[in-house]
Amino acid sequence: MVNLDYLYNPDAAKPHLGKDFFIDKKLGFQVIENGTIFPYKAVQGSIWGIGGIFDSEGKFISSSFLREGYQAKVTPPRTDST
Repeated sequence: MVNLDYLYNPDAAKPHLGKDFFIDKKLGFQVIENGTIFPYKAVQGSIWGIGGIFDSEGKFISSSFLREGYQAKVTPPRTDST
């Protein structure tokens, strides 16, 4: 028995109860020299957000998307003073 009394929308949670969410993926890692992490930022009108990692050359690291399938990128701010 699962207590749903404190959920905002218990009816939305019910279909997910008892499902197996196991994903059989091999884990790994990347070393990003002098990378910049852009923290999560909510997107208006969406339950997801944007954020991720840029390397020292300003290239977005695609594996750093916060949510697979929702791949909106952030644009890094300019750091040069010209």
